[in-house]
Amino acid sequence: MDCNKEEAARAKSISESKLEQRDFVGALKFAQKAQSLDPSLHGISQMLTTLDVLVSSERTINGEVDWYSILRVDPTADENDIKRQYKRLALVLHPDKNPSACAADAFKLVSEAKNLLLDAERRWAHDLITSRGPPNEPPPEPERNFGRPTSSETAAPPPPEEDVFWTFCHHCGLQFEYLKIFHCTMLVCVNCHGTFMSFEIQRSRSHTPRPWEGGGFPAACHTGVYSFAYAMYRRRGPLFGTNGN
Repeated sequence: MDCNKEEAARAKSISESKLEQRDFVGALKFAQKAQSLDPSLHGISQMLTTLDVLVSSERTINGEVDWYSILRVDPTADENDIKRQYKRLALVLHPDKNPSACAADAFKLVSEAKNLLLDAERRWAHDLITSRGPPNEPPPEPERNFGRPTSSETAAPPPPEEDVFWTFCHHCGLQFEYLKIFHCTMLVCVNCHGTFMSFEIQRSRSHTPRPWEGGGFPAACHTGVYSFAYAMYRRRGPLFGTNGN
């Protein structure tokens, strides 16, 4: 028994070293070994909980962190299940109660998981990305010639006013104008790169010039903002973006 306790203490020490190096998978392996050798080893249970969260944070589905896995709840969990599980993990992971290295990181992760899963809109977006994926991409725009127009070429008319709508990124607050075909779809913010659901909002400010006004995209795309706006329009992006000031 004493031999097992010594081996367990040694395995835990190695795990702590790997944890400080942020080798979470390696740290978890040695922590599990330590627990199997001595289940009563001081602090090993807290350490394993910390490592389970940190290892889960490194696994992604379609490039998205699996917040259900971090919080250890089923995708069908309701609000009460989520709150109950968060309280249980928070009691173990709070830095004031958990001396393990990176316990603060694990606590922040479960807090973020709880906040996201209790937000209906963010949870819906997360489920869309990790489970079913975004809706089918629209057909690509036809290639356009951005050279000097010839007599046989005419500038494409701007989309009708009723065919566009305003939405905003709930991460950074930037507002965008999109074609109606992108209404209620998952989009990527060109400013902060966060994903958001394109719900329509009411514009409170007066009319803002759009990139295509004043001579078409070639003539209007003379600034970095407009050039980027048009590039993103060609890549499922907004027709225009503003901070709403």
